[in-house]
Amino acid sequence: MPIELPFPEPDEVAELPEPEAVTVNPDAPPEKHFNYFNYFTEIEEAFVGRRGAAMLVSPLDWALMEGWQREGIPLHIVLRGIARAFDRRSEKEPENPLLRVRKVNSIAYCQQAVMTAFVEWRQSQVGASSVSETDDTDSEAHTEKPADDRDPFPSSLVANFLELAARDLERAQQLIPRFASEEYPHIRYSESLERVAEKLRDMVVRLGADEAGLSMQRVEDDLTTYEDMIFDTLRADATPETLAELTKEAAAALKPYKKRMDKPIYEQTLENYLGRQLRTRYGVPRLSLFYLHPE
Repeated sequence: MPIELPFPEPDEVAELPEPEAVTVNPDAPPEKHFNYFNYFTEIEEAFVGRRGAAMLVSPLDWALMEGWQREGIPLHIVLRGIARAFDRRSEKEPENPLLRVRKVNSIAYCQQAVMTAFVEWRQSQVGASSVSETDDTDSEAHTEKPADDRDPFPSSLVANFLELAARDLERAQQLIPRFASEEYPHIRYSESLERVAEKLRDMVVRLGADEAGLSMQRVEDDLTTYEDMIFDTLRADATPETLAELTKEAAAALKPYKKRMDKPIYEQTLENYLGRQLRTRYGVPRLSLFYLHPE
């Protein structure tokens, strides 16, 4: 049976190196196109596939992936980083046979390799075109649209996702009395749930009325705004005890990786972890289409 050891492995992860200049080979084959809205699923499958054994992705791993997504790291760059991390590990196996029986237990193991690949990719974009063209290229790469530039999901599937999310928000609103008190009545949080549920149903109507279909990127941008609004009001209305408890839990979960993370990534991952745990405790659904799976 494989030996399960906690990350990190002793002395295995080096400091993040300064990336070397990268040139673009115009004759290189194009990158494989992935489903933009399956960002988390693709990463999870790639990691588990290279790990060689199934595992449950932890809240910390989800928080880290959310940080990559918000940072704008394209899916194919994340997958490249994961592949590199495991390739380097395989190269070390002859001198360290224990690596063959140890299992990597966190996607955080690939953090440095992903960030290095991202820095290299960004460098490869510099000088490739004019400033305006580069901005457009970066925007398209960050959204990872499919090769044929069509939205990956039919409007009916997205509309169903939005309607279910609206119902979940209403259920979350019904749970508020469990957490509210005279000192912390959760009024702003309650109002945000109600407003967002109405906004989602408005989007459902628009999806049904627009025969051409709304841009899924536009839908995603709106959902990100709504989700951030809910989190901001929830964090403002939650009790200090709740926030202190979850912040301490998040810091403890990240402690083994803190020294190996750049400060902005660490802080973003900490914030994502706190948000994920708050949403779980209060029963708030995720609104992003990144969590929608095609039928």
